[in-house]
Amino acid sequence: MNAGLALRIAGRELRAGTRGFVVFLACLTLGVAAIAAAGSASAMFRQGVAGELSRILGGDLSFSVQRASLPDDLVAEMGSAGQVSQIADINVMASVNDIRRLVRLRGVDPAYPLLGTVVTLPDRSLPDLLAPQDGMAGAAADPDIFRVFNAQIGDRIELAGRVFELRAELVSEPDRLDLGFDFAPRLLVALDIVEGAGLMSEGSIYRSGLRVLFDDEDADLAALAAQWTPRLREQGVNITTRDDLGDQFDDLLDNLSVFLAVAGLAALLAGGLGVAQAVSTFLSTRTGSIAALKALGADGATIRLAYLLQILVLALAGSLLGAALGALAPIALVQGFGDALPIPVQAGIYPGPLALAVLFGMLSALAFALPAVGRARATPPAALLGGEVRGQSATPWAERIAAVLTGLVFIALAVLFSPSPLVAGVMLGFAVVVFLLLWGAAFGLRRLAAGLAHRTRGGLRLALTQLGGPGSVAPVAAPALGLGLALLAVVTLVQHNLVTQIRDTAPANLPSLVIAQIPSDRGDEFDRIAAEAGAQITDAARYRRAPALLGRITGLKGEPLDLEAVAPSERWLVDGETRLTYLARMPPEAVLEAGEWWPEDYAGPPLVSIEGDAARGLGLGVGDSVTFRILGREITAEIASLRTIDWGGFGVNVAIIFAPGTLEAANPTQTVLLRAQPEFEDAIARAVGSAFPDTVIYRVRERLQAAAEVFAQTTVAINAVAGVVALAGALVMLGAFAAAARRRVTDAALLKTFGVTPAGVLAIFALEFGLVGVMATLLALLLAIPPAWYVMTQLVEAVWAPDWVAVAAVSAVAILSAAAGGALVARAALSVPAARALNSAQS
Repeated sequence: MNAGLALRIAGRELRAGTRGFVVFLACLTLGVAAIAAAGSASAMFRQGVAGELSRILGGDLSFSVQRASLPDDLVAEMGSAGQVSQIADINVMASVNDIRRLVRLRGVDPAYPLLGTVVTLPDRSLPDLLAPQDGMAGAAADPDIFRVFNAQIGDRIELAGRVFELRAELVSEPDRLDLGFDFAPRLLVALDIVEGAGLMSEGSIYRSGLRVLFDDEDADLAALAAQWTPRLREQGVNITTRDDLGDQFDDLLDNLSVFLAVAGLAALLAGGLGVAQAVSTFLSTRTGSIAALKALGADGATIRLAYLLQILVLALAGSLLGAALGALAPIALVQGFGDALPIPVQAGIYPGPLALAVLFGMLSALAFALPAVGRARATPPAALLGGEVRGQSATPWAERIAAVLTGLVFIALAVLFSPSPLVAGVMLGFAVVVFLLLWGAAFGLRRLAAGLAHRTRGGLRLALTQLGGPGSVAPVAAPALGLGLALLAVVTLVQHNLVTQIRDTAPANLPSLVIAQIPSDRGDEFDRIAAEAGAQITDAARYRRAPALLGRITGLKGEPLDLEAVAPSERWLVDGETRLTYLARMPPEAVLEAGEWWPEDYAGPPLVSIEGDAARGLGLGVGDSVTFRILGREITAEIASLRTIDWGGFGVNVAIIFAPGTLEAANPTQTVLLRAQPEFEDAIARAVGSAFPDTVIYRVRERLQAAAEVFAQTTVAINAVAGVVALAGALVMLGAFAAAARRRVTDAALLKTFGVTPAGVLAIFALEFGLVGVMATLLALLLAIPPAWYVMTQLVEAVWAPDWVAVAAVSAVAILSAAAGGALVARAALSVPAARALNSAQS
């Protein structure tokens, strides 16, 4: 091998121009840009979160507990180690201008916030804004409160018998993320006012919190949390350090970055066909040069190196361009959504993700280019001088092995550098399997078409002959079209299924109103008032009333609870207090899996019925015991039955139901679930709110609509990501069309010579390409349905109700696009005069 000669040849060829490499560069640029953008955005958010963890948490360490105040000794000890701030969160009904709605009330002490600043409009200091003036306390309100209540600055808002003045609009809070997804707009008031109003009395549902900012910046937070955990576990206190919060953000960003990065890798995979096609086309135009070099004694290794150098230079150019575009992602996010981003971030250039993206681009180009280069350097000089490229020997084993090894390195690096290797491996593996299946199916289609051609007549026979011939577009077009379509189909199926669940199914099945904290001795009165306002209280499918209280699981099978032994999917049941109720009759929608329901007049030892998946996650079965702490009292109950719950349906969807005779002494409040037409909801809410001012009314329909709007905004971004792969496939298809147009000039000329009309030629080409589109589309859908079904039924645990109309629309567009591409190829081929095309073919 003569490296110097190879370098000179490569330089000469590059100076001659890069015509024909537009698709090559576009495919690489797109895939690398997607990977670089994903990595850069993830790095920006990680950097932003890393510097803001304490601010987001509200301090270095956070303690919280439901329905209780935090121990005085904890507050005192933490206060001696640094600054402390106490808060309380509670859902409460509020009234403004005769409008009564639920609000999320947050009481804060004078030290709040320990870090950052609460920004209000008008801009005022928080203590001054909340302090009593002329005997009336102040409040800062979420913008939604002003909208929902049709209120303005200076209006009075009444809650729990106290009147507050709305003095400012909340613009931002440093610990805003601590509230999560609000079920109601938030209102900020002074903590001592909340305590004085009796909102934190026994029986109320609230959350107390303590934030600590240590004087010692190097305090061992994990050791402090471990020290207090055994002392506070029995009281149900949750402890979170800023490092714990960082882990939660890392998990979220990991999942997001994996999805985005795999989409970019899939785009490179789909675009790799464009790379291979462009290289093959390029080398077919260099047959004379290669023949001359071989005739002059250049060996195959020198020729391989010369053309690999050219391809790698072009690949580097495309990859660098893609990295440059991807580097703009943080800037675009900050410029376009800076104010809406939940954490402060600063745009910047992140070299690590950019370098990795360039590496992936180079590996992709090398893996897909090697086979074509191998075929060119191994073809005998006589065949090259004759201008024949087809009918050559297969790709040499050296290039085959090198291409496979390069592909394996590509996959290994993708998994190794992923924050979630298993997830990345599964997703990338799915993309590779889809690609290989489509590629294999394309060759199967060629053989099938060749076998069927002689059994048909007319235009169909000609289309099948071309489809089954050596110049068939199937091996390139089918994988390019199918891979992008498969990913797009998965996203479409999941997206439309979720939108349907949130927008249509959930509002139709779930209660439209949930009314809590109804006094236990006034249930019948509540039923009567609700019925007078339009509630259908005799219809069990539209109205339910049941006792409601909270309890904490502390032991299983006579042993203390071991959190590590609980399945992660069911830890929600033991992480804090869980909802409980007691019923004599089995809910009509419940389905028993094991055991039996108790008699209606049961009066024996404590029994419970537990949701089946929850029981299995806890390692429990019928006959096992569970220990609860309810209002400070330990109660051990035996499991009488396991049952299935339709969490998306209407009914008493509580994981744990007690038999009568155990919880009545607690005198719990009751909760009503009702389903009503939208025109009756306000009337029912007003009627029961007037008669029962201490009740809390959750408007489920409104929150579902809000959730649907948020999800709709999210799906735009998800579709855009999936569209990157589809766009890569489209670029490859364009390249395939262009290459086919050059190859099919002679075919079109022959068809015209034998009397086929231009319209007939268009139809033949459209049919050929359309058949490829049909095959790729059907296979892509078959491969997309199983993962979409798994996501919906196993991960989301929702009903599988895909929108087949949307799937059919996407499929139709794909098939018609392929057929239209065939027509465009025919039109381009027909534009060359038949005589010139035939003379060129003979020369």
